[in-house]
Amino acid sequence: MKIGQPVIFESNFTKLSEEIFKPLVQKYEYKVINFMLTGDPEIICKRFVEREKAGERHPGLAMYGNFVDAEMFREAAQMHGEFIYGDFVINVDATDFSKVLYDDLMEKILSYRYFR
Repeated sequence: MKIGQPVIFESNFTKLSEEIFKPLVQKYEYKVINFMLTGDPEIICKRFVEREKAGERHPGLAMYGNFVDAEMFREAAQMHGEFIYGDFVINVDATDFSKVLYDDLMEKILSYRYFR
């Protein structure tokens, strides 16, 4: 950040995350684009559980069976869905990544006034 390069933060952020981001954004005068990934909780939960069982997740991120049904997953995801921070928010339906129009996302990023 000190050298003025772009930074990408990726996580399941919560409202409390703003307390961490805001001082950094102000100090380094960053412009923030927030991608809000949403989708069908049952499908996303199923994909999450399959990844957990396959051992594809880093051990520090593993939930060890904490989400046994879509309702538990939905409740946990709700607190992350409340994190909306940034100068520009782009919503993405992540239910089926094969339907995401990546060129359209790039157009949205480039249309943001900061990049013009």
